[in-house]
Amino acid sequence: MVYFNGGFPWCECPGKSLLTDDQWLRTKEVLGLSNREYEVCRLLFIGKNRGEISEHLGVKLRTARHYVERLHDKLRVNSRVALVLRIVQVRDHLNLQP
Repeated sequence: MVYFNGGFPWCECPGKSLLTDDQWLRTKEVLGLSNREYEVCRLLFIGKNRGEISEHLGVKLRTARHYVERLHDKLRVNSRVALVLRIVQVRDHLNLQP
């Protein structure tokens, strides 16, 4: 891990440690995400763009764009930043549940 400006931990995958695997699975269930939407969501969350997503999943760029658009519709957001904030919002809500 690299430290930025003398103390702030800097990570190459900014969203990687914000949710545990258990929180991701619970978030997937709460939001009703398909397996592929779940994969795309996790990739977006760590900062991957559509090109990187299509390469990682072995699909065409147009297909990756389609998945991102479906996630925007499903989560009622209009940007990647809003999508990440929505996931964090669900994570925070799930932490309140017993």
